[in-house]
Amino acid sequence: VEDVKSETSGAYKQALVGALLTRSEWDAKCLRGFMKGLGTNERGMIETLTHRDRQELEGIKEAYMRMYGKTLQKDIEGDTSGLTKRFFFGSHQLATF
Repeated sequence: VEDVKSETSGAYKQALVGALLTRSEWDAKCLRGFMKGLGTNERGMIETLTHRDRQELEGIKEAYMRMYGKTLQKDIEGDTSGLTKRFFFGSHQLATF
């Protein structure tokens, strides 16, 4: 993956990296990107997480921890507030984070 990143760029790089990662790893990478930097792409987070079943969510959490050394829950809690945070951790299926 690192060779692809260093030797390519743009959409081609994204496509190649995506082809080398598992679906859980790709989702973890996307979620990290949605939270990285100024502002949070809440729509991207919601679209990614609400279209996964419990088994897939577990895979994403494991991949996120492996790739970034911290829990997805901690990053989501740190990047969201108010209604969005309640959506992720309230009575919704994502409360299992």
